[in-house]
Amino acid sequence: MGLSVLAAFIVTVDPYDSGRFFALLPPGVADEAPRTANASRGRDPQFTSAIFGNSYSQLLDPARLSAATGLRFVQMTVPGTGPREQMALLNWFRRSHRRIDVVVLGVDETWCDTDPALPLLNPFPFWLYGDTPEFVAHHLSLRTLTLGARRIGMALGRTPRTDPAGYWDYESGRVWNYRPAPADNVLLDMSPRAGYGLAFPAADLLSREIGGLPAETRLVVQMPPQFRGALPPSGTEKFVRLTGCKHEIMQRVAMRPNSVVLDFLRDTPDTRDPENFMDGGHIRAPIARMIEQKIAAAVLVR
Repeated sequence: MGLSVLAAFIVTVDPYDSGRFFALLPPGVADEAPRTANASRGRDPQFTSAIFGNSYSQLLDPARLSAATGLRFVQMTVPGTGPREQMALLNWFRRSHRRIDVVVLGVDETWCDTDPALPLLNPFPFWLYGDTPEFVAHHLSLRTLTLGARRIGMALGRTPRTDPAGYWDYESGRVWNYRPAPADNVLLDMSPRAGYGLAFPAADLLSREIGGLPAETRLVVQMPPQFRGALPPSGTEKFVRLTGCKHEIMQRVAMRPNSVVLDFLRDTPDTRDPENFMDGGHIRAPIARMIEQKIAAAVLVR
């Protein structure tokens, strides 16, 4: 009896707004965790363009990109994720939309792991975005019941809906206090180089996923900047891997028409100024606005 009631609750409420059940509630969730809230955002028909990546791309504002391009962007970034999680989200977005105008993907050093397993930095609910029996099993949890109750409260006007566009400004309410040691005066050449025999399994994953996008979809891969002092020293193993990885990603993207790479992972005056960063890798608003402008220009130039 208890399981029957729980099953009826899940089917009629669809706690994650995944679209897999015959939910009787309006769209949207009251869920501040993007790992799960993106199941709802990623299938929202009002959005035809999306931003993927981790927190290094989180400050990109979908509303600004929408205004600059005339398209409708949603933020699908998830802090602490790497290529496997981000490609699962891209796959979910692709399968949920007939029309996809633009895909913006932030590629950082997590894409440069040479381990074929691409180990995760943090747990991720792949079950929510795939077609496996785990999907049902994971609905039998207290969190599912909590999210279901919030969905009911949202439908009744008692619980606010989480921003469907998925934007969260991590600068808001925080005081800038990043004061690293000055970067040395030697210009660091971060130009993409051949991979020196290294294999980057994330590049294979990228090729598979972007190969499934509609031909008319504009793909913009942006490599987020880092503070110059946080970059690996020239000639080190990490430096060789990073520049080789950049080369490989650029080669894969170049094989797909209607695609472009924006390389901000370079030694520039902007990346030598610590006031442009919250820490070694998280940008502040002025850099985010500059990247948004570059993305919008790349989208509008055909």
